[in-house]
Amino acid sequence: MKKLLLVGTVAIALLAASCKSKSERLVGNWNVTECTITNLDELRKKELMDTPDSLMEQAKAMLEDNIKKFTDNSKKETYEFEADSFNINRAGRKYNGVWKVSSDNKMLFLVPNMNANSPIDAFTIESLEAKEIKISRALTPENTAIYTLEKQ
Repeated sequence: MKKLLLVGTVAIALLAASCKSKSERLVGNWNVTECTITNLDELRKKELMDTPDSLMEQAKAMLEDNIKKFTDNSKKETYEFEADSFNINRAGRKYNGVWKVSSDNKMLFLVPNMNANSPIDAFTIESLEAKEIKISRALTPENTAIYTLEKQ
């Protein structure tokens, strides 16, 4: 009887832990481990379209350097989600405010505090697991940055 009670208690605890809402799974400290940009070839073509041939190599090098800086800097970002607030370290600057998940659990909104000069960030939640989040946001109408965050 005791064994059955113990098994039942463990089963209920595991069920309760697995039923956490997406918003509850966000709480914690996260590091960006990967950042990719969709449709990079199209972005390169568009950015270099009107570049004179004499400047093409320099423009390509500058564009590739900017893409690398963007992805490298993104990998240095840290996110801390508390029950109703966030703290982000991005490009050496700290941002804080409140976060909300849409009712369909598909969007994450980061609303900065009133004194911050940054806009609301809206991310699409691609996946949300206990130890990994994939979120994305549009950079241009054709390009999206996809961030992989790992829980610390």
